[in-house]
Amino acid sequence: NGGDGLAIARLLAADHLSSEVLLVRAGKSLSSDAQSNLRFLNATEIPVVDAGPDDVAQTLRDLSSEDLVIDALLGTGIRGVVASPFDTVIRTINNCSAQVLAIDLPSGMNGDTGQPCGICVQADSTVTFVAEKTGFRTEEARQFTGPVTVCHIGLPQQWLKKWYEAAVSDRS
Repeated sequence: NGGDGLAIARLLAADHLSSEVLLVRAGKSLSSDAQSNLRFLNATEIPVVDAGPDDVAQTLRDLSSEDLVIDALLGTGIRGVVASPFDTVIRTINNCSAQVLAIDLPSGMNGDTGQPCGICVQADSTVTFVAEKTGFRTEEARQFTGPVTVCHIGLPQQWLKKWYEAAVSDRS
């Protein structure tokens, strides 16, 4: 999800909207997509801060309900329980006054089941790509996703049709 978050900061800058990026790596390396977006941001005036939980808490403490936190902390690959320091960051996001927009799915949610992996961001709304995650259909997931908007990212229709047909036949 980090690549998506960094790309969003780039798109906001293109629309002359200011943002600050808090990059919580916790010793993990970035994907090539995220690295490309980070190189781009580092060449601009958009502040990117390698942040820990205390940095996140300090930044979010001063936000109001008119501000927006874009949650791109963890993605669909999460398995098991959310580990430290990500659990602390999620708790901080959930306790801040700003509106929260989750990208693809709320951090800490299992996209297949809609269940939190110990702790999960409680987003005011979620933007997901291609199609809703299977887990979004559960009642419990809705308390974490808020309203969900599906955005298409340019995949050819024939690919989507093929994947849909495969998914339907797997359920049979």
